Amino acid sequence: MDYNYPHIRTVYEHLLTHPDEHDQGTWAKCVAGHAVRLSGSDWTLVRDSRKHVDGSEVTNMRTGELRDIEDVAAELLGMDITQARGLFATDNRIAVDWLGDILAAHETIVLDQLAKEWAS
Repeated sequence: MDYNYPHIRTVYEHLLTHPDEHDQGTWAKCVAGHAVRLSGSDWTLVRDSRKHVDGSEVTNMRTGELRDIEDVAAELLGMDITQARGLFATDNRIAVDWLGDILAAHETIVLDQLAKEWAS
């Protein structure tokens, strides 16, 4: 699966500019929750008053399909489920750094490719 770099950047920049809205201890406010909410897709969080359950499921507003947030957020970010689960299980700082590292590695590859094109 290929990373969805534009969406990863959207989530990353949102978390950097709104750290008060980021809480890896609850699905609704973790990277997964932000990936769903900021995607502009038909998916929406299923709300629950219990902190660790709130947002653990999402529903497709068009089809009514109900799925685990991990699976949908992984797809939206372009990550395999194993990597996404690792990201979603970290603390706030590590999660933001992880997204930043993905973007930095991508930018390095793009810049290297451009440099090779200019050199030829």
